[in-house]
Amino acid sequence: HYGPVQIGGLLNKGEENLTGSAVHFLFKSEKSAGSLGESIFISEEAANELDADQLELIGSLTVPGFPGETNFYSIK
Repeated sequence: HYGPVQIGGLLNKGEENLTGSAVHFLFKSEKSAGSLGESIFISEEAANELDADQLELIGSLTVPGFPGETNFYSIK
């Protein structure tokens, strides 16, 4: 996925905490993506930042808590 995040808060086992709607989208889409039968997937937002010739549409999903459907892609 690709989007803005906030870094901060208390360190968790020496790691920075990430928050924001992009982080929530990522975790919720990960749970939904199992239905696509892919172990690796790229959201439409991330695909827009990459070379489209290297990507293949694998399906669209409604991600809980986010409006509409989002296209997801795999790497050819």
